[in-house]
Amino acid sequence: MTLGERLTSLRKERGLSVRDVARKVNVSHVSVVKWVNGDMTPSEENIESLAELFGVTPAFLRYGDLSFDRPQTLEPNENEISIPVLDVRGSCGYGGNEEDAFQLVKMLRVENDWLTAKIKSPFCRNYLHIITAHGDSMRPTLESGDFIIIDTSQRNIRYDGIYVVAYSGGVFIKRTQLLPGGKVRLLSDNSEKYPPIIIDDIESVTVIGRAVLSFNARDL
Repeated sequence: MTLGERLTSLRKERGLSVRDVARKVNVSHVSVVKWVNGDMTPSEENIESLAELFGVTPAFLRYGDLSFDRPQTLEPNENEISIPVLDVRGSCGYGGNEEDAFQLVKMLRVENDWLTAKIKSPFCRNYLHIITAHGDSMRPTLESGDFIIIDTSQRNIRYDGIYVVAYSGGVFIKRTQLLPGGKVRLLSDNSEKYPPIIIDDIESVTVIGRAVLSFNARDL
């Protein structure tokens, strides 16, 4: 089931018209039609508004239901958070395959207090995802096989940090810097083996999210 199909199902379950949905999330009727038809993807802000409207999580709208967990319902227990684990290998090397990205594997439940204690920088709990690092370009910070918690609400490079980015058909985990003239520099911690990647046009880079914590709880 696609995101558009999930929206249609939720809308009908709640007895809402397309115009009702548009009015409640403060967008045009045409935008909702495009979401439903798959012609356009809702922004992160709109995903959050839709999730609140329908009483589901943003993860459910993006990925759908998993019968062994309950990602589709907002957790009544504020001490727990369910984080989607994605079957995608962010490359700590020369780039993973973007076409294989973002398949939901399962939901991982963690204590919210533990998470907030470990992550030192601001983050949005509804937009946390877990991916796997692959390769050795970010050693010693990241080892191949490490699980990385990323915040997908942070999709603009506002300051230097470790980001997951899609570029030229690959998915990378790199230290990312904005350069004058709209350029982007991707840096590897294992710099002796992997030289910097300079991207001339920032528009050719898709920021998937900022890495906020490794799975073994080392701060990034």
